[in-house]
Amino acid sequence: MNLVTINEVKNAVTCSSDGSAEHVFNIKNTSNSSLKIDCQILTNAPTQEDWLNIVNLPSQKLEPSTITQISVQITVPEDCASDNYSYRLRIFDTKKPGERFSESHAVYFKVPDKNAPKSEEDKKCKWCIPAAIAATLMISITLTAWFLIPAKILVPDLTNMSFNKAIMAISKNQLGFDEKNNFKTIVSENNINKVVKQDPPANVEIEKGAFITIWIGQNRKLTKLELQLTEQTKALSLALKQEKDKNKTLQKKYQSDVTRAKKQVLKNADITRTKALANLTVSLKIQNKRELAKQKSVYQKQQKQALSNLQSIYKTHKNKISTVVSKYEQQQQKLQRTIRSMKGLNKFITRLSKDATKRRNKTKTMIINSLTRAKMKTNTIVSIYNNRAIYFRSFLGQLRSLTEFNNKRISEIVVASTNQQKIVKELRLTLAQSR
Repeated sequence: MNLVTINEVKNAVTCSSDGSAEHVFNIKNTSNSSLKIDCQILTNAPTQEDWLNIVNLPSQKLEPSTITQISVQITVPEDCASDNYSYRLRIFDTKKPGERFSESHAVYFKVPDKNAPKSEEDKKCKWCIPAAIAATLMISITLTAWFLIPAKILVPDLTNMSFNKAIMAISKNQLGFDEKNNFKTIVSENNINKVVKQDPPANVEIEKGAFITIWIGQNRKLTKLELQLTEQTKALSLALKQEKDKNKTLQKKYQSDVTRAKKQVLKNADITRTKALANLTVSLKIQNKRELAKQKSVYQKQQKQALSNLQSIYKTHKNKISTVVSKYEQQQQKLQRTIRSMKGLNKFITRLSKDATKRRNKTKTMIINSLTRAKMKTNTIVSIYNNRAIYFRSFLGQLRSLTEFNNKRISEIVVASTNQQKIVKELRLTLAQSR
C-alpha cells in the first residue's frame, strides 16, 4: 500500500576520503488522511546497518500532500573494501507498521579505492593556487555577463525520463521547478514513474529561470478487494518471515543447549573421577588393608552418587531439550498451518477470479438473450397492434357504410309508411262515401 512517495535527489553518491557521505530523501504524503510516520533502513548485502544513521527522525504528523525531508548519514570504516553499496528506506505508519508502509528503490553509495595511485595533477600542487584564482576570475566574469545579458534557453525534452533525471536536466539547463505547483500526476500504465507530458513543450525558447511543469505517469487506483488481498498477502509474508526467524533462533538455541549440556556432563564426570582417584591414592599410602576396603566402599558409594548426579543432570537437560524440541515442533506446525492458509488463500483468489469471469460472461449472455427476447416481443406486439389497427379501421369503415345504408332504408321506410297512411285515409274516405 503506497502511503507516501520517496524520492532521492542524487540517487548515487561517492564517499569522501574520511568515508562519509549523505543521501537526502523527499517524502510526500499521497494518502487522503494525516499520518504519523517513522522510518527504517533496509540494507542490501554486503552493506552493514551500523554504517548508516538517520539524522532527523521523521516521527511526526504528516498532513495530506505535504512534503518532509530525511537525511541519511553514511560513515564507512577505514578497512571497507572499495565497491558500490546499496540500501532502501522504508516509511511506515506507526499505528499499523506491518500493513501500511512504503519502500524506496535501491540507492547507491560508492567507496573509492584509498590505495589507488595519485594522478599527475595531485603531484603538481604548486599550480593549484594560481589555477584556482584564474578559475574564480573566469567564473565571476561569466556570471556578471550571464546576469547582465538576458538569455533565452531551449526547453529540454523530458519525456520518458524518471523524476530524478528530469529534475537534474531542469537544474542543468538553469530552469525552475517547484514540486508543490509544478508536479502533477497522470494515469499511464506504459510510463509508470516517468515523465509523460511537460509544459512548455520541448525545443521552445524561454527565459532563464522560468518554471517547467511535468506530469508523472502512475498506475490506476486499485479496487478495495485488490488492496485487501495485497495487504493480506503482505501480512502473511511478514508472518512467515517472522516464523522462519523464530525457528532459526530456536534451532540455534537448541544446538547451543545440547553442546552446553554435553560439556557440563563430561566436565562433572572428569571432576568426580579425579577426586575419587586422589582419595584412593592417599588412603592406600596412609591406611592398611581394612581402611583400603573401607575406602573402596566409600569410593563405590561416591561413584554411585556421582552416577546418580550425572543421571539427574542428564534427565534435567533431557527435559529441557524435549521442551525446546516440542516448542520447535509447535513452531513448525504453526508454519505449516500458515503455509496451508496461504495456499488456501491463493486457491480462493484463483477461484474468486474464475467465478467472477464466469459470472461476468453469464450475466453478459443473459443480458444479450433478454434484450433479443425483448426485441422480438416488441416486434411481435408492434405487428399484432398494426394488424389489429388495420382490422379495426376496416371494421369501422364497414360500420359507417352499414349505418349510412340503414339510415337510407329508415328514411325510405318512413316515406313508404307516410304514403301508406295517406292511401289508407283515402280508402276510408272512399268507403265512407260509398256507404
